[in-house]
Amino acid sequence: MGSQGVGSAKAGREGRPASAWSPGSQMLALKEVPLFQAVPGRHLKRVAGLAQLTHFHDSPVVRAGTRGDAFHVILEGRAQVQMTDGRTRMLEAGDSFGELALLDGAPRAATVVAAGELTTAQIARPAFLKLLRQEPSIAVGVTRGLVALYRELQPDDALQSRAAASDQGDGQGSAPTSISLRGSTAMGWLEAMWDVPLFQSLSDRHLWRVIRLADLRRYAAGSPVVRAGTRGEAFHIILDGRVEVRALGGHVSSLRANDFFGELALIDGAPRAATVTAVDVLTTARIARPAFLNLLRDEAAVAVGVAQGLVRMIRDLQSA
Repeated sequence: MGSQGVGSAKAGREGRPASAWSPGSQMLALKEVPLFQAVPGRHLKRVAGLAQLTHFHDSPVVRAGTRGDAFHVILEGRAQVQMTDGRTRMLEAGDSFGELALLDGAPRAATVVAAGELTTAQIARPAFLKLLRQEPSIAVGVTRGLVALYRELQPDDALQSRAAASDQGDGQGSAPTSISLRGSTAMGWLEAMWDVPLFQSLSDRHLWRVIRLADLRRYAAGSPVVRAGTRGEAFHIILDGRVEVRALGGHVSSLRANDFFGELALIDGAPRAATVTAVDVLTTARIARPAFLNLLRDEAAVAVGVAQGLVRMIRDLQSA
């Protein structure tokens, strides 16, 4: 539903009286929402504990253009989604809307009106953000759900080469050399980091926490940097040189200085869809997935900022 993020999965139990809905059953409802599917059960229980039963009767639940400040799962009844272009659709028990608003509070893209009696479990944005800051593990689970949603929204024929590669580092030819980048501001690559959508919601201080994880990698011309089909284990920013990106489907593209690839691999480690090969002598700043995930678990503000960056990426795809 655009900026409201209506979920299509059935999250509830149809026909159950609202009085029968307990925090435990609300947890089961949330487990079917894509945003929360990677959140462990004990943490999901804490998210469900934020939910409040809300009741509507032939009245608006949210209005287009207003700030998104809550997420709803429909427990009983039906609601009509009224898009600003005149299109409508119906939501039923188990459907959800507003999950992206939990993270960015963007203006609603549609009005949702109760069709008769409607009961929802509502989670307010301020309470949700407070919980994420208290429990980074929940924020990490949410980022994984957002990555899955982003990958699902990507058109099959629109390879995002910068997110298509993963680190392998054992290719044929000269092995990459590694030099620490801790404390370095050389080559202006901080500016390149600001251009990575995943990090654009981070403060300068938190971006530096990410940068300190990086080390410098150099590859000889013709050396594979990553291989299609291998597990995603790192993110690279190109500092100098060029690479060829060859997708499994045969599409070939190129990247050069300040381009990047593998950012989604930092979170989900999914098998990669392309092989990336150095065209000439190549220098990259590389961040390994294990170190990045440890940072997210240790620093809640970084985890929340990365989740908000993913929401921005998802909204850009939806707009496109």
